[in-house]
Amino acid sequence: MANVQSVDLRPHHWHCTELIRLPPGGDVVLAALQYAVAVGANVYVTSSDDSKIKRAVEPGAASIIKTVHAWPDHLRSLLGSNLLNSIIDGAGGPLHPKYPALMRLGGIISVYGMTAERQVTYTVSAMLKNVDLKGSTMGSRAEFE
Repeated sequence: MANVQSVDLRPHHWHCTELIRLPPGGDVVLAALQYAVAVGANVYVTSSDDSKIKRAVEPGAASIIKTVHAWPDHLRSLLGSNLLNSIIDGAGGPLHPKYPALMRLGGIISVYGMTAERQVTYTVSAMLKNVDLKGSTMGSRAEFE
């Protein structure tokens, strides 16, 4: 539930132009996707797994991006002059420095896991765009393993 609160899914805070990027995933991502679609947000889901892509299409993701090494560039070209309000990330790691280029001023990066790497980099470009980094802990790495 921490991710839902961090991207503020209360309907009076949303407009149909809200854009969210979600990672591939399980129940956390599906719940976030369903809430976001219900309040009229455009959701972009990235995944390399066809079964996860299928699960994201059914609830109404605006766009599915098959992940390859340059998926942030592909997403940026799809967005055109629009930028993301929120990025929800369950992996952490090396993509965080690329996120500010995809985000509007004052956007939110919500991190709920570190399956890719234990570090999350918060860059100066994110700071200059007033991007908030919010996190949620659900147990230790040892408990996860």
